[in-house]
Amino acid sequence: MKKKSRTWWKKAAAVLVLTVVCMLGAKGGSVEAATVKYASELKRNGTNVTYQIGSHRYYAKYSERGKSALYEVKNGKRTRIAQASRYFQFQAMAEYGNYLYYTLNDGSGGCDLYRYNRKTKKKALVRRSVRTMLIVKGKLITNGFATDVSAVPIYVSRLDGKKAKRIAKNSDQAKMKVYGNRIYYIEKTFNSNHTKSTQRLVSRTLTGGKRKVYGKAIKSPASICYFDNQYLIYSTGTYSSGTKYYQLNLKNNKKRRIYPSSDTINEWYDQYYY
Repeated sequence: MKKKSRTWWKKAAAVLVLTVVCMLGAKGGSVEAATVKYASELKRNGTNVTYQIGSHRYYAKYSERGKSALYEVKNGKRTRIAQASRYFQFQAMAEYGNYLYYTLNDGSGGCDLYRYNRKTKKKALVRRSVRTMLIVKGKLITNGFATDVSAVPIYVSRLDGKKAKRIAKNSDQAKMKVYGNRIYYIEKTFNSNHTKSTQRLVSRTLTGGKRKVYGKAIKSPASICYFDNQYLIYSTGTYSSGTKYYQLNLKNNKKRRIYPSSDTINEWYDQYYY
């Protein structure tokens, strides 16, 4: 009887452990299994755009007469997710877990970020005035718009946009990158009479601390064309004097001149400003 009792206890304990593990896995936020997937432009027909995010496809219809709308496309069939007044423009941005993140541009400078629950079919406003977004370590990072494009704020918030904290206020209106626990972005500075500008690559922790500036020796005027956490590429000169391109090693601060093609230069510009 004692041996049978011990066997029953072991089975009961195993069931209890399995139940606890299942509860933890099902509880939102306890186990972060979701992977962020960002949108890529698959096809453009005038102002109407088809986006691909992982295995899902979305279609943004722009209208100057009727309603603009965002659809999910599956097996050739469109299912409407959201619609807005004419002149408004939708853009699919990313997927994370059950959520689709998308922006809605009102055509007059306002661009707001929404998210749509693919299971419940419910949508909600996340953040106002958003240009680009990243999802890192379960946090939402957004930068916005400003009258002065060299004074754009960067915020870190919950995935629903709440409890937002501004970690930078003078970023340039360009896209951001995150490597490890640091966010990299561009800042622009001007000379005293505002006739020359220079862009600098800056990084901070995801809480906004430990600001670090790269390429301090770069002379004005200069514009950053590309960057990661190892190199940055910048241009100097003017159209009349000729533009020169350099690659700067962020580890040893050494630079070398490079000769990119016009297609590569256009790709850099599209990647960081669109």
